[in-house]
This record gives sequence, C-alpha cells and structure tokens, in this order.
Amino acid sequence: MMNSTSNTKNTNGLEALHLSELREDIFFPELAKQLESRTGKNVEIYLCYNDESTRLIARGAKAVRDSKILAKGIGPSSYVAKTKRFYYSNNVERDPIFSSIEKNPEVKAELIVPINVSGNVIATIHLQSKDIEDKFSEEHAVVVKNFLNEAHIPLANVNLYLMAKFLNDELMKKYKSESDASALKKEAEKVEMIGKDPNFLKSISIASRIAMQDIPVLINGEAGVGKRLLGRKIHSLSERRNYNFQIIECAALNDESLEKDIFGCLDQKGYLEMAHNGTVLFNDIGLLSAKLQAKVFDFITQGKIKRVGSIDSINLNIRVLATSKRPLIDYVNEGKLREDLYYRLATVQIDLPKLKDRGDDVQLLANHFLNQNKVEQKFLTTHANEQLFNYAWESNVTELRNAMERTYALSEGKFIENIEMAGFSKPEVREEPLQREAAFEPISLSEIERRHICKTLEFHSGNKTRAAKSLGVTVKTLYNKLHSYGLVNKNVH
Repeated sequence: MMNSTSNTKNTNGLEALHLSELREDIFFPELAKQLESRTGKNVEIYLCYNDESTRLIARGAKAVRDSKILAKGIGPSSYVAKTKRFYYSNNVERDPIFSSIEKNPEVKAELIVPINVSGNVIATIHLQSKDIEDKFSEEHAVVVKNFLNEAHIPLANVNLYLMAKFLNDELMKKYKSESDASALKKEAEKVEMIGKDPNFLKSISIASRIAMQDIPVLINGEAGVGKRLLGRKIHSLSERRNYNFQIIECAALNDESLEKDIFGCLDQKGYLEMAHNGTVLFNDIGLLSAKLQAKVFDFITQGKIKRVGSIDSINLNIRVLATSKRPLIDYVNEGKLREDLYYRLATVQIDLPKLKDRGDDVQLLANHFLNQNKVEQKFLTTHANEQLFNYAWESNVTELRNAMERTYALSEGKFIENIEMAGFSKPEVREEPLQREAAFEPISLSEIERRHICKTLEFHSGNKTRAAKSLGVTVKTLYNKLHSYGLVNKNVH
C-alpha cells in the first residue's frame, strides 16, 4: 500500500520543486525524491526526447548521467510516451513491453505514468514494487496524477526549459553536421583528381559512393594513372579520415623486410598497426609472395595480426584497399595469387582509364601542372598543345606532371612553344603497313583495258549499268568489250 503523508510534508515537497533548478539532472531527482516520500515506492524517471526516444534520468533522489538512450519503441517508457496514458504490470517478467530492456530481477511490478505538460510528454515516472504480493492498480496512478497536478507550475517551467534545450541541441547538431560535411568536403578537395573525361568521372563517382561503406576496394589501372591518389581520396571521404592512411608497396624485393614492414616486429609497429582505425592500401597486391598473401588473408578475415617473432595477437580495425596494374584475376589464373584473397579484395572494383584515352584531359592536366603553386603563370601555344596530343604518355599522369614541371623550369617567357620532353616517352608513331612496289610486267594496252574493265565490273557486283557509268562508256560499248573478251553474247537490246 502507498504511504499517506501530511499536508505539511506535501507543501514542503512542492516548495522544494519550486525552488529546485530547472536542469533535468537536478529537477527530476528532486521530483523522484518527493514521490518516493509520498508513495513509499522506488521511483525511476525517464526523460523523453522529441523523437520518442527515452533515457533514465533519475533513480530515486540520485541523477543518472551515464545511461544509454532507448530508441523509439523500446521499453515501457517509450510506450507510455507514445500513448500518453499510464500503464501498469504486476508481472514484468512475462510482460512483452518489458522484454526489450534489461530489467532489475528484483522488480516484480511497475506502474508508469506520463508527465504530460500541455500535450507534451516530457518524462515518464516509474513506480516499482519488489514484493510479488504488492500490486498496482488505477488508484495508484490517480495518486501520482494528483501529485503532478499540484506540481503543474514547476513542471511547466521545466517543460519550457527542455523545449529550449532540445531546440538548442538540435541546432548544434545541425551545425556540427554541416561543419563536418564542410570539413569532409575540404579534406576531399585536398586530394586533387582533375578531369572531365566520362570514364574518368565515372570512376571518381563510384569511389565517392562507396567511400562511406567501409568495404574493400580494388583499384585497377596502368602505372601513373592515379591509383594511390584515388585510394587516398576514398580514405578522405570516409569516416576513417581522422586516422592514418598507410600505403604498402608490395613490389619490394626483400620478402623478409617487407613482412616486418607490414606486420611489425618485436620492438616496433608495422604499417597495419599504424593504420589502426584508418585505411591501408596494398599497392600492386598481385606481387606479394605466397607467404605474405596467406598472412594478409588471415588478417583480412580475422582482423588480427602477430608481429614477426611474437605469439601475441593484436586486434586491428582497418579498411583495406588494393591496387593492380594488371587485371588481378590474371594473377589468379597464372597461379600467382590466392583465389580467396582475390575475392576478398575485389568486393568493388574501380578502373582508372589511361591518360591517352582521356582526350581533352591531357591539355587540362598539363595547364594545371604547369602553373600549380606558381606565382607567374605561363601558357601553352598551339604547337605545344599538338605535342601533348601526339605523345603516348606511357607513364600516364605521373609522366605528364614531370614533363610540365620540367617545361616550366626550362622555358623563358610566358608563352611556351615546345614541351621539354627530354628523358620522357617518345612520340606515338602510327606505322603504316609497308607496301611493296609491284615488279614490272610487260603488258599490252588492250590487256590493261581488259583487266580494268573486269575489276570495275567486279567492284559494282556485276551491275553493268553502274560499271559503264564509272568507265565513261555506254552500256552497249561495255557489252561489246565484254563480248570481245568472250565474257558475254553479243545480242544486246
């Protein structure tokens, strides 16, 4: 049964509420304290947010500051906040409404009453009983409601305070979200990948879409097309951007040294440990030895590594990217790469096109590299642009960048007539098939005429009208010629 209290105690309790601070972690513990005094029950209070999520804010007279937020629809607090009606259960252990939360096994029955201020449920009051014989009824809910009615002025003040606080929190959250988006954009813009070619833009678009999905990505493309740069861009667009981005060069000749670089050794961290919570990119993954492939596969599947010479496992949380100059499946078909490792890495594949296949991007990139971080701007003439288009750029963007930096350093004046290609690729020469000059053959004019007429007729698929027109003669003359060669009868109509 609930305890009865004197009017003096009730008045003192309401005065305490009037005088208490409006902060939720001070006001609601005071409210719970007064209710415990009036009802003789254990009291908990859950704060209700605008999205119908709830959080334990007070347990008796003590504030609870480390409780987790219960999502909309989870637990009795959310149920009562939504329905705006009281609810009680005299067997919480079997009540489905209580099944989604962790329950105090000592609590046998519970009454939940909404604190409804002007149609807005700001919190829920939970009266709890640990005695299986002590059950709740509607009468108990009336007692709580009467108390809340008496405390309507301080509750109205708290409601206004919470409305302002929640609005401020939402504005701050929105501001932070916009700030994070702006910071993310600026971080991504630092990784410059310039171009307008449709295939190139398609690759960049795919990278942007999967950046936040935290899945392995395989980047394909020839040397110098920007595979490592694209990997860095994916990292800068992901939630891991505030952690390390490590590149592992798999083409290292010394396998033992590379193993220590990747996995670390007894006295130092390897690249994987340094990339914890961040991103690692295996450059030219197809060149890893069979031994290291096995260790990398174990790391990807288990999320654990062991330093070289150690028996202790280290748990790591890393996103894995990989690159390959050749189609990686070719290494599998040649028996040089584990098939299971290939399928782990190739969750998403992005193909970067060759520079010479990107059309006007060559000129766009050339001008960018020419004047990048330069005070004095220089310009390419028509002849210099023709040079750009006539070169093969076998080392792709890397070679173009070097060529333009060299050209800027060696050129005099603002206008550049020639690209300084010394030391770079040779012009792309399109070889025409060699045609041997026919050996001289003594032949009569009439035979030359016969052969020419026959080839012309063959070209026109035997149509004599068209053949005659091409030869500049009448159809009758053509028939006479063909008759003289014994190819047709003379009768022509």
